[in-house]
Parts: sequence; structure tokens; C-alpha cells
Amino acid sequence: MSILTKVLIVLLLLLSVVYLGVTSVLFAYRVDYKRMLEKEIQVHNDDNEKAKVQINQLQGENINITKDRDDGQIAKNNLTRDLEEAERMNKQLANDRDALIDTQKTFDSKILDLSAQIAKYRDDNEKLNERLDDMKRKREQAEAAREQALQASTTVKAECENLTYDLNTLFVEHNKKLKELEEVQQQLSYLQSVIKEMPQITAPIKPDLQGKVLAVTNELNILTISLGMAHDVKAGYEFIVSRGPNFIAEVKVYKVVDANHSACEIKLSQAPIEIGDTVSIKK
Repeated sequence: MSILTKVLIVLLLLLSVVYLGVTSVLFAYRVDYKRMLEKEIQVHNDDNEKAKVQINQLQGENINITKDRDDGQIAKNNLTRDLEEAERMNKQLANDRDALIDTQKTFDSKILDLSAQIAKYRDDNEKLNERLDDMKRKREQAEAAREQALQASTTVKAECENLTYDLNTLFVEHNKKLKELEEVQQQLSYLQSVIKEMPQITAPIKPDLQGKVLAVTNELNILTISLGMAHDVKAGYEFIVSRGPNFIAEVKVYKVVDANHSACEIKLSQAPIEIGDTVSIKK
């Protein structure tokens, strides 16, 4: 039974009660039934209009309730579908979990194998590290040797670059450097043989005589100093080459070139001679 039917029944009961009451009152007081009836009809009509308004309101509420019920049914259907989907996903997750458990077991087995391999690799790695350390030590030694060779190569290169300038300083009158080098080698061979037969001069004229190295050719063991005839330098004089307080070499004059230049033979050397080193008479 709908709400509207219930409302109509209640309304009819009320109207019946009212009608019975009115009839009783009219009968009791014996009034003008027609006037009273019209008045009662008007009242009933007003009540009927109010009842219609209430019925319309109840119908609207019924429509809203029906709509809410339909929405609830739709929501229920959606929830049912979501529940079915959740159950399906739960089953899928259960299957995935079982698969993951199997995979985990497989991984555990592989991890055990890998752990054994890692232990073996660790031992091999320790051996390789020992070999690597040994190779590093050997490499450091090789690097040190290479650095020394590089320094020696740099020194030789610098000396070779100075060779042309040295030869031009000693022999300005020659134009071809190759011929100058051959002449120097010939003179050196001759002078070396002569020097062996020359008496040693041990007493220089000026004990405080000092000069500078103007050119040096370490490959030929010869150099040029800034002392010559103007300083009473003669063949056979011995000089000390120094750099500051440090002893560098001991040289011996084998030819006085001019007033301010003399060619010397390197007799003893503790370090490479450089241009600008100090030359002092050996005492």
C-alpha cells in the first residue's frame, strides 16, 4: 500500500468523524442544517484543498523517494559490479601471489648459487687485487723511469736546440752548420791529443778571475766561457763551474778564441751545465 493510499484513507476517516460530529451537533441543537451544511462543506472544501496540497507534497516526496530508491539501486548495482571486480582481482592477485612465491623460491635457489659464485669471485678478486697492486708498483717504477727518461730527453732536446747557437757563437765565420760541427769534432780530436801532451798550468794570473758560461754542448763535452785574451786566459787553465753555492763541473781551456771567448773541455760534471752558470778559476 502506497503512502498516498494511506493518506487518503486517513483523510476519509477524518472526514467521516467530522461529518458524524457535525451531524450529532446539528441534531442536538436543531439549527439551520442547510446553512450549517454549506458552512461545513466550505470547511471540508478548504480541508480538501489543504489535503490536495499535502497530497501534492507527498507525491513530490514520493517521486524523490522513488528517485533516491532508483539511485540507490544503481549505486547498489555499481557496488555489486565493483565487488565482483574486486573478487576477480583478488583471485588474480592470489594467482600472482602464488606465482611470486614460486618465483621467490627460484630466486632463492639462484641466490644460493650466486652466493657461492660471489664467494669464488671474491677470492679471485683478492688474487687479482694482489696482482693489480704488484702491477701498480711496477707501473709506478716504469712511470718514474719514463719521467727520468723524459726529463733526460727534454734536457737533450734543449741542449740540441742550443747547439746551433753555440756553434754560431764559436764559429761566426762559417755559414754551414754541418761543416762547423765536423770542424769542431776534428779540432776536438786534435786538441784532445794535444792536451794530453801539454803541461798542466796550475797557477793562474788572477786568482779571483770569474766569468759566465756563454754556450754549452754536452754531447761533445765542450763549452764557451766569457773569458779570453783580455783576461790573460791561456790554454790549460782549469775553471770551476757553479750555480750559486752548488758545484756543477770542472772544465779545462783548450783554446782561447778571442779577447772575451775561450773554448773549454768538460773534465768532470755532476749536473748538466747551463748557459749563465758562473765560471771561476780553480784554486
